[in-house]
Amino acid sequence: MVYYYKKKLPSIDDVVIAKVIKISQYGIEVSLIEYNGATGFINCSEVSRRRKVNFNKLLTIGKDILVHVLQVDDKKNMIDLSKRTIGDDDVKFFTDTHRSHIQLYNLFKQLYMKIYNLGIEKISQEELHKFLCLTLFELQTEFENEYLNTNLICKETNTEIIDSIDFDSIEGLGREQFKLVIDDYIDKKINRTKPEITETIKLMTYSATGVADIKYTLDFKSFENFAELKADFDIKINYMSGSTYSIIIFQKDFDLKGNKTIQEINTFIKQEIKKRAIEKQIQNQIVL
Repeated sequence: MVYYYKKKLPSIDDVVIAKVIKISQYGIEVSLIEYNGATGFINCSEVSRRRKVNFNKLLTIGKDILVHVLQVDDKKNMIDLSKRTIGDDDVKFFTDTHRSHIQLYNLFKQLYMKIYNLGIEKISQEELHKFLCLTLFELQTEFENEYLNTNLICKETNTEIIDSIDFDSIEGLGREQFKLVIDDYIDKKINRTKPEITETIKLMTYSATGVADIKYTLDFKSFENFAELKADFDIKINYMSGSTYSIIIFQKDFDLKGNKTIQEINTFIKQEIKKRAIEKQIQNQIVL
């Protein structure tokens, strides 16, 4: 659960994202994704502009929908909502503004993790929210989202924005440290090209079902046996000539999330091919 905004409950007339969790004859129960899963309810009269509608055909459990906020009960943490009043203009406006906000939210979340050296599993949502209240949410009262999105990720233009943060109110963080962290993020994530780091395994197959056998040995579709590969590497099989194929391993990023280098993955895949070829009894038809 997360809070995406400074306020922990929406205001009347806000447009919010709601996930359908229960459908009944009386209306739709939802949770508000951006407000820590707060419970909301769409009365049957507010579901659709049509008088007669089958709720189960219109909506499904787990579906995300846009709704207007009609009433907010702070004490009961309950919100009355309307889907009936959402029009095309609301959808377009929300989509545009929400996209720019989420980009900023994700940027500051990454900065928070780097500043305090936290992995995703160690993040306290309450502490993250405090950090965002003192940084991003405060900056949004002074600058437009588009301006922040454009100028924060440029070392030459982010000084004005950084100087607007009250670092005295943020425990354990100073201006220079924040500047170093965001500039380092820019160098690593923005001002760079994708790494051209690859390894190639050449092999021959004497089977009529050659490429299918190769894919089988790699568990190519699901990668179930290669969980540690997914985050860091992509794999592509290329036909070369005759009965020769190549398996190309692409490293996705400069920084590896797993503990294996591309060279170690090369060796790992070769071993896996041999092992699974034996399982399928095609070891004499695939030659590395």
